[in-house]
Amino acid sequence: MLLNPPINNGVGRAIYGQPLHFKNTSNGHVTDFSTRFSFTIDVSDRSNYGDGFAFYVAPLAYIPHDSGGGRLGIYSDIVQNSTNIVAVEFDTFVNDFDPKIYHVGINNNSVESLSYTGFDIDRNIGNLGHALITYNASAKFLVVSWFFEGTSSGFMPNTSVSHQIDLGELLPEWVTVGFSGATGLSNEKNVIHSWEFMSTMNSTHLE
Repeated sequence: MLLNPPINNGVGRAIYGQPLHFKNTSNGHVTDFSTRFSFTIDVSDRSNYGDGFAFYVAPLAYIPHDSGGGRLGIYSDIVQNSTNIVAVEFDTFVNDFDPKIYHVGINNNSVESLSYTGFDIDRNIGNLGHALITYNASAKFLVVSWFFEGTSSGFMPNTSVSHQIDLGELLPEWVTVGFSGATGLSNEKNVIHSWEFMSTMNSTHLE
C-alpha cells in the first residue's frame, strides 16, 4: 500500500474504513490498543529524500489541508487546528521545527514531538521494517518500538520511544485510525506492507 505519490509535495493517506469506538462516555472506559505494521521507505536519491510517514488517531472526518512536507499529511500548514490528532511519526527529513536528527516521535496536534528518538533510516533504505505501537489506558502510556530485518538490537541503538499521555482526555468517543505519508521538495516512497490493529473495547481486531 503506497501511502503517497513519490513526487514533490505529495500527500496520501490510508485509513480503516469503519469508525473505531475509542471510549465509553457513559462510564469513562478508554480502550487499550496495539497495532503492528511492516513498512519500507524507498528513495531514488539517497542524498536527498523526505519527509516520512505517520500512524495517527484522529476524530472522524478529519482531513487537513496544506499538510505536505514535514507536516506529514496530518497537521495543517495554515492554522494550528484545535482538534487533537495523536500521531507516531517516522520522520526522514530535518525541518526547522524538528530535532537535528531523523527520528521517530510521538506527537499531539503539533509537528513538534512530545518524545522522540533517533531513526536509523539512512542505512535501512529499502529494508523491511516492523513496528509495534501499544497504548495502556490505565497507565496512560504509549510505547513505540521497531526494527529492520537483517539488524539486531545491538546494531540498532534506538529502537523504542514512549510517552505518558492521556488519550481519553484528548480524543472523542469515536475515532479514525490510519496512516499518512508526505513529501516536500524531496521525495520518497512510503509503503505499508501489512497492518494489524487490536482494541480491547468490543474486541476490535482490524487487518
